[in-house]
Amino acid sequence: MYGLSGSTRVILVVAYSSLAMASLPAVKAGQGTVIKVATLAPRNSSFMREFERMDKRLRKETGGGVRFKLYASGVSGDEKDMLRKMRTGQLDAAMVTSDGLGLLLPEVNVLRAPGVITTYKQLEAVQKVMLPEFDRAFMEAGFKLVAWGEAGEYRYFSRTPFRELSDIRKMRPWLWPSSPIMKETWRTIGVTPVPLGMREVFGAVQTRMVDLVESTAIAYIALQWHNTDLAYVTGASSGVLVGGWVMNRRAFEGIRPEWRAAMMKLAQQNNQSTRVRTRMADIKAYKRLVNRGLRVTEFTRAGAEQMDKVQRQVRKAMAGRIYSPKLLARVQQIARQSQ
Repeated sequence: MYGLSGSTRVILVVAYSSLAMASLPAVKAGQGTVIKVATLAPRNSSFMREFERMDKRLRKETGGGVRFKLYASGVSGDEKDMLRKMRTGQLDAAMVTSDGLGLLLPEVNVLRAPGVITTYKQLEAVQKVMLPEFDRAFMEAGFKLVAWGEAGEYRYFSRTPFRELSDIRKMRPWLWPSSPIMKETWRTIGVTPVPLGMREVFGAVQTRMVDLVESTAIAYIALQWHNTDLAYVTGASSGVLVGGWVMNRRAFEGIRPEWRAAMMKLAQQNNQSTRVRTRMADIKAYKRLVNRGLRVTEFTRAGAEQMDKVQRQVRKAMAGRIYSPKLLARVQQIARQSQ
């Protein structure tokens, strides 16, 4: 499968010592545990409905001892803002993309290394092997990786079709700020992107400031980007939009052990049950968009070869900067063996 390489975030390792001094515990005397969770997902999206259902189950299993207070639709800011608020104790947790996870643990960016993990099967294999190491590393950085998440397969939506890199060079693609892999991809292709926060994209497309965006079909609809005049979508996907639910470590460890165990159990159950539903919903969303009138665009054979070369160059450029060459080689091996 071919496509532009996905976005990652700026490298930032947070020391647990500074986190512990700044963050506030989730437990407050006489009030049980209120976990403040933020996400970019829209309030009425399927992602939020799933989380709200889990909230009800958790309240029931803990006798009302633990509940979530949800901040949806990016009201707490972009992912960088959410994580900053977690460090200062304004938030206890956040549901973020791999870009957000990469802000806390740069090595996670390897999940979005261009052309490495392009299928759900490969992603599951890599996560299964790497989870223990990632979990330990997150804890050392002051955070708890409660559960992985997904939001469909990445596709590219554009105002005009593109079949070779020369077509992309005529466009104004969206860039999520401080995203090293995406920045390197656009640099390697030879195009100047438009850096914008997630909530700014809709307006930028409407005013024709941007004419190429990266998204999944299900997220594209949830964010209302389908109500713009972008007319084309890639038929082939280029990877999986990976996310995760992370908590401030001090807030996580401040929850009563039995309640914490109940929360972790429900989080894992929810992750397994929603994985299949989300994948099916993304497929349906893609078909819905095509039936609605979006035209499918594909790389020519020459264009695909050009993009393969770009992906190899980007992977090489990022190795040693945001993930080690050894980690990249290991993930590539796991992905290849799971094909």
